[in-house]
Amino acid sequence: MGGKIIRLFLLLILLLGSTGGPAIPGDTPLIELPYELRPFSDMTADYDSSARNTEGDPYFLVSGQESVHPGNMAILGISSLNNYFASGDAGFLEDAETVAENLRENSVMVNGARLFYYDFAFNLHDGPDVMTPPWYSCYAQGLALAFFSRLYEFTGDAGHLETASQIYASFLLKKGESDIWITSVENNETWFEEYPLENPSHVLNGMIAGIFGLYEYFLNTHDPGVAELLGKAISTIKNHAYDYRRPGELSYYCLGHRVVVGVEYHQTHIKYFDLLCLITGDAFFQKAVDDFQDDLNAWLDEFYESDSACFVSSLFAERTTHGF
Repeated sequence: MGGKIIRLFLLLILLLGSTGGPAIPGDTPLIELPYELRPFSDMTADYDSSARNTEGDPYFLVSGQESVHPGNMAILGISSLNNYFASGDAGFLEDAETVAENLRENSVMVNGARLFYYDFAFNLHDGPDVMTPPWYSCYAQGLALAFFSRLYEFTGDAGHLETASQIYASFLLKKGESDIWITSVENNETWFEEYPLENPSHVLNGMIAGIFGLYEYFLNTHDPGVAELLGKAISTIKNHAYDYRRPGELSYYCLGHRVVVGVEYHQTHIKYFDLLCLITGDAFFQKAVDDFQDDLNAWLDEFYESDSACFVSSLFAERTTHGF
């Protein structure tokens, strides 16, 4: 209880001291958080220990093959910036510049929008839906947008802001209007898709990662158009957050397949709702945090009292649902 009171007090301070900026629908201000409270600021992937190819560039293995993985590459870049923020060591900034070059080299331009591609096939939940390379994702786009926005923030290099603007343009590529897209509009609701399929699956963490990327871009541009798009996406999450909920149980990964996540992924949902609360000051998201946390507590209580093998199996179930 004490922790919740402290957190609510902090939120009040942020609301009173926030410069705000354009309001999103419902007259909710976008709160400009300090760096250490912003999304992704706790990422700590180790650049120095990442695998390297013959050119010395970091890469990622997928099914034993060196692969282009923009989501993980952006995480590496954000982690380098977090380390730079914490230490002031310019070496971390150099690492981030290397990541930026890698991301640009593994991207395509579509109608002025920069998209980062995955070069391997991915089978969703071992079912019939398969992402065929090259494919694109709001998850990678959101992480990359956050990364380049922050890189501009730290360096003042206009080239990084230009790249961020190109990534932002990818969120304007809509299903039905572009062959390559990451945004769909259904019943006047805006969705960012981690897996842009004919029948979108509405992955929760991927959608919110896209929102967080737009938020970082907004902090550096204060563009009312960005705030408007953010507002539409946040409103969609408010309308559907509880569709992912299973009272007393772990939540759904997406609405299309309704695959149940493991503990760590459920905790990610809670964390993301918490960050949405900080960004917007909207008590709805605090309630979502509390309700999803209650579900986790109930689930843990039940499984601590049952077969430990089932418990351990469920803990790692997110490995079968983890996205890119």
